[in-house]
Formats: sequence, C-alpha cells, structure tokens
Amino acid sequence: MVWWVELGAALQSGNLGSRIVPYVFILGGLLFIWEGVREWKRRRLVDDTPTETVRSAAAGRTELEGAGTPIGEPVERPFADGECLVARYRIDRAGGGSSKTIATGTRWTAFEVDDGTGTMRVEPDDGTTFEFDSAHRREVRVDGGEAEPPAIAEFCRASSEVDTQATGSVTRSYFAHDRRYIEWWIPVGTEVYVLGAAELSEDDSGLVLRRDDTSDEFIVSALPRAEVLSRTGHGVESLLFIGLLFIGLGLYALVAAM
Repeated sequence: MVWWVELGAALQSGNLGSRIVPYVFILGGLLFIWEGVREWKRRRLVDDTPTETVRSAAAGRTELEGAGTPIGEPVERPFADGECLVARYRIDRAGGGSSKTIATGTRWTAFEVDDGTGTMRVEPDDGTTFEFDSAHRREVRVDGGEAEPPAIAEFCRASSEVDTQATGSVTRSYFAHDRRYIEWWIPVGTEVYVLGAAELSEDDSGLVLRRDDTSDEFIVSALPRAEVLSRTGHGVESLLFIGLLFIGLGLYALVAAM
C-alpha cells in the first residue's frame, strides 16, 4: 500500500497515534535535508566568490570586506544606547513551563563599506541574511512582577512592531510572566563581510551592492569570511545528519508497524 493511501486510511479510521508519527518524522527529515542543501549552496557561493577590493570591483557578483559606515542616520540599538548598522531584537514570554516569542524585528540602514581602496554603497533588503558576532549579543531577563529597565520599557511603548495589546501589555511595570529581551547588533565602524551583486547606481555615480538575483543571496556579516564559511559548513553537516536520522526513524517505525 502506498504511503498516501495508508495515511488516508488512518485519517478515516481516527487511529492516528502510531500511524501518523512515522510520516511526521519523514516529513521533518525532508525539511531538514532541504535546509541543509540550501546552506550547502550558500557555502559553495561564498567559497567560489573571491574577495575583491572596491577599486577593482566590477558589475556582477561581488564579495567585499571593510569598515561599515551608515549613509544618513544610523540605527539605534533596541534596548540600550548605541549606534549601529543593523539591529535585531526578540521578546520572549515564559509561562507554564514553556517560552513564547511575542515580538521580533530587524532594523538596518544603507551603509558604505570602506576597504582602504575606496567605498561602495550597500543597500540591504528584507531578505538579507544578517550575521552577528557573539560579542554584540545582550540578553536581559525580567521576572514576573518586576519592572522592565527604562530603556526597554520605552522601546516597547514607542515601537509599532510590538503589539502590546496582543502580547499582554509587555510595557506594564508589573507583569505576571517572566520576560526575556534579546538584542543583536553590528556597531558603526565594524569590519563587515558582504556578498551580493554590484550594480551601477541610478544616477551613474558608482556601484551599489544589492541582492544577487542569480543566487537570490545577500549576506551582511559581522564575521570574517573564514568564519562565515566555517559556520555555514557546520550547519550543513548538522542539518543533513538530523534529516537522515529523522527519515531513518520514520522508515523504521513504518516497517515495525507492518
């Protein structure tokens, strides 16, 4: 019996406990493998793209490393003072033995990369892969019944990205649940690694780095190129291993149920 016929029979009989679990494992394994293949393609892209200097860069796929300086106003850190190129935050609420993310967001600005031979404008977009180093991650925990630090409370009140009504009023001074506030940021002046496509600007003033349409990738990282490669490589191995493990468990459960 093919798997979709068996699954349909299980749905009709209502006996899903032992019969649907193998398919869940197999589907989960396929998703892990799909993500692993995606990460492998990203690693190959980074590995196959040589780092250029701004002076020698031409239109097309381009990889640069240099100091990032905002064009116009920099981004403010979410939960503390500080100017940055990119900032990300997440708000979690704990209760009942579990944790739930109630708000998350990423903010960025266009910036210039200066590698000593010149500067190039970088324009991130909604699909950009941002990577942060461990030195620029901060976590604040607030116990139930305690007040948020003033900077966090002000951010939540002012931010349109935080729906205080839907999340149970995270800005109240006394809130029943434990909360966790996490922020990541890339400070102004950080040596960044960027990979995208260099295009001629609309006013013909020079090249601008944007998303690479061929690979559909755009990476802005606070990590050096070698670490970007290393981190992506470890992720590929883990994702493929977990995917194969899940598929193996699912197939074993199917055979055992026959």
